[in-house]
Amino acid sequence: MNQAGTWPATLELLVAKGLQPGSYIELGAADGYASIAFWEAGLLRGVRIVNVDANPVYEPSLRRIREAIGADYRICAVDEREGTLDINLGAHPYWGSAVPADDPYWETIQGQTGETVKVPCRTLDSIVQELRLPGPHIVKLDIQGCEARALRSGPRTLADAAVVTCEVMVHNHREVNAVLEAAGFDLFDLTDIKLAADGALGWFYATYLHADYAGLRSPAHWPQEESGFVLDRQKERRDTVLAEIDRLVRQIGAAKDRPD
Repeated sequence: MNQAGTWPATLELLVAKGLQPGSYIELGAADGYASIAFWEAGLLRGVRIVNVDANPVYEPSLRRIREAIGADYRICAVDEREGTLDINLGAHPYWGSAVPADDPYWETIQGQTGETVKVPCRTLDSIVQELRLPGPHIVKLDIQGCEARALRSGPRTLADAAVVTCEVMVHNHREVNAVLEAAGFDLFDLTDIKLAADGALGWFYATYLHADYAGLRSPAHWPQEESGFVLDRQKERRDTVLAEIDRLVRQIGAAKDRPD
């Protein structure tokens, strides 16, 4: 079982609720750990797995995973057009991105850039079509600010997707949300919430569920049989709040009556 409050736990929950994906597509897979960990845990058995990353440094790991569990992989960027794309590899491979030099992303990592290289580029739809991946799809993205661009490259894939899980930074969450809402998805969960250096929200994972799978979401906040318990806790909370208000009012009143 995955740790609560993480995106793997959210996918595990959806599968436990009855989701039966045909394929799992990870963009920005890096060394591909998630795919083999899910497979070993039994979560993706019988599911077509594809790991995609633009950085060739990850190919040895992805090849080993393919040999072990049959997961396909592609070394390429995913963007709105086919061909090639310039990517800055970042000071660490995890930080590589195709966003322009003036994008806020580079500020989030203190300008830790690296060499700029030209890499093959595919659309999400072309990869899915080439591999004839069956739906419904789970699409997971962690591509350092390029998530909306990759999602826009896959309208047919999104139409046959059940779940999209996406790393989102504060400065680009509106764009990602707009693309997914337009494609028929609703927010299902927010996890892996991380804070920036000043303590404000920095980045998080957002998991979206397509409207066709809305039945996997329960509108209730607690089971019916726990309603009495929840009501008692609410009463206790209000009693505590009222007692604290009384204490604060008396404390403030006493301070006003005190001579200077």
